[in-house]
Amino acid sequence: MRILNGDNLQILKSLEGERFDLAELDGPYMAGLEGWDILTEAEYIQHYAERLTALRPLLQPWGVVFVFGYPEGCAEIKSWAHRTETLYCRRWLTWYKQVTAHKGRKVEIVLLLEKNKKENLQYVFKTWFNQECKRIGKNEKLVKESVGIKGNFAVSGRLPSEPEYLKLKQVVNIPDEFDLILNWRSYEGATDIDFFSKTYAEQTESLNDEGLRSKPVGLYVDLFKLTIMPTKKRKALILYGGSGNAAIAAEALGYEVTVIEQDPKRCKLIEKRSSRLVQTWREKLSQGSLWGFPTLPAPDGGDSAPSQELSTPDMFSAIEHEPTPAPRR
Repeated sequence: MRILNGDNLQILKSLEGERFDLAELDGPYMAGLEGWDILTEAEYIQHYAERLTALRPLLQPWGVVFVFGYPEGCAEIKSWAHRTETLYCRRWLTWYKQVTAHKGRKVEIVLLLEKNKKENLQYVFKTWFNQECKRIGKNEKLVKESVGIKGNFAVSGRLPSEPEYLKLKQVVNIPDEFDLILNWRSYEGATDIDFFSKTYAEQTESLNDEGLRSKPVGLYVDLFKLTIMPTKKRKALILYGGSGNAAIAAEALGYEVTVIEQDPKRCKLIEKRSSRLVQTWREKLSQGSLWGFPTLPAPDGGDSAPSQELSTPDMFSAIEHEPTPAPRR
């Protein structure tokens, strides 16, 4: 895990040339609970606009971005991102909370943004495939029929299914950037508005080392593991390090993690917690102790995972969750 101490906007600008598969932002909410969170609406939008603009060129073509916030703030971010064509909303997830530091706030939003939208991917893939068939001297129609594909890729949102796509890769040299197609298949005909309200049985003392409020590692594992691309190497960028739980989850899932934190003390906290918790979560994941299997107690007595199975027709449709006492990071 690479921990960078400093202002995340300035560090983003210094990462030119790097590429990340996943990014996570859990910054200001306009909640006014702490000094750094006291922002006007204009300041709030500018804060995220600057960081998402700097983040976009650092994302892989299939890159995804998770942004946490309150409904009115996330609505502004979503509108700005779409209007400026910086990012596109793939999922609007509503987190129903029962315990929160802000008593007037029982709902939090998780925005899942992406660099490319499906319509663009259809056109780009169709164009590339047509040109590649001409380049290698093969008939486009015959190539598609050889793997059981009928019709035009661009008609009615038609993209190859997973079996078709994998067979096509054996016939033509499809660049890895189009592997995003494997992920799209789970979103056909599904709603873009989902909710979750599930219990994560991670102990409070483990979540709140040195009194820092934190979202549970299990929440991040739950969200991140459903967007993993089938690539050999994956990189994650966490813009607000906090307690390190998002970074711990990403590294446990196999990402090479870069985490940014402005407070030097929290940087040391992240290093300390990650050194003892990443392996714990890797063992849980490798032994199938999440979602429907008996949970394993962590060696330090904390961060144990829930034993509730995820069984949904879509990756994020109606995921049942219940919140923890942690409203931040």
